[in-house]
Amino acid sequence: MRLLTADEVRAVDEAAAAAGVSTAQLMENAGRAVADAAATLLASCDGHHVVVLCGTGSNGGDGLVAARLLRDRKVTVEVILAGDPAGLAGAPAEKFAAVKDELPVTTVGTHTKDFADMQARLARADLVIDALLGTGLRGVPREPAASLIRIVNTTAAPVLAVDVPSGLETDTGRPLGEAIRATRTVTFEFPKLGLALQPGASYTGDLEVAPIGIPPAALDQVQSQATLLEADQVCAWLPGRMPWAHKGDCGRVLIIAGSVGMTGAATLASLAALRGGAGLVYLAAPESLNDLLEVKLTEVITLPMPETEARTLAASAFDGIVERAGRCEAVALGPGIGLHAETQELTRRLIRALD
Repeated sequence: MRLLTADEVRAVDEAAAAAGVSTAQLMENAGRAVADAAATLLASCDGHHVVVLCGTGSNGGDGLVAARLLRDRKVTVEVILAGDPAGLAGAPAEKFAAVKDELPVTTVGTHTKDFADMQARLARADLVIDALLGTGLRGVPREPAASLIRIVNTTAAPVLAVDVPSGLETDTGRPLGEAIRATRTVTFEFPKLGLALQPGASYTGDLEVAPIGIPPAALDQVQSQATLLEADQVCAWLPGRMPWAHKGDCGRVLIIAGSVGMTGAATLASLAALRGGAGLVYLAAPESLNDLLEVKLTEVITLPMPETEARTLAASAFDGIVERAGRCEAVALGPGIGLHAETQELTRRLIRALD
């Protein structure tokens, strides 16, 4: 799955506009996805009271749509607008006009008394929707959003973030100051890069990716810098095994690894080769470690090799390793073999000799 940066999100929006899809329509679709996710979270906690925190940008517009749609579903909704309604323009202003006379809307500025009131309101919520700041965030969140983020993070109610948890940098997943710690995040069309990176992934909670009607041709116009590998994609790459296959038909791997104190590296590398699909895995390790490795590894064939006085692989292990490597399709050389001078020389010789 593609992962988008903030610049790529803007490019996608521009391509959608060029294709004739209005910002207002995309906002309507995004708000519907948020309302659906909110309804699911409410059902799980048997709740009925939602507080929607909205900024004055597009993210806030998505939240305003979600608030209106939740009201239509007979949910008790109140909106907290962080900033002056006069700062709304375009599609967000249109969405605000649709709710300002239909829903309780409280405007919060930068006064301390405002925040005390907000804390009380949020404490009564069964669900908080975070639509304060979106992918366009630049720098540390300013007031009143900054204080609202801190208050939300002290409430017991689950938090549903819109597109990106407020305060999180879209491209890096780095909190810019304090950021919303969401229970669930609904992001649109594709995940944002920072939602897949730590610490952003931990702030995101459960991630839902919702389509909002951007034409595939518009999405294809924008090249993304990163992709997220998913389980079904990786499974499709793995070769199938015939029911009658012998382990020798599925590839042989030689692991050259381990030294005293580093049997874990040899063990993990060997198990990784098996898990990756190799039919036969051989482990060449210092001979004094062999009994221990045989206890750790049930399915791996261990090959005890000559060792140095430091219990690392000795130079005299060269011929035995090369002979076994000639019967394998792949070799992993190095996990936990140590820095003994003789082992280093063995490593250099093996790199030159193995094809």
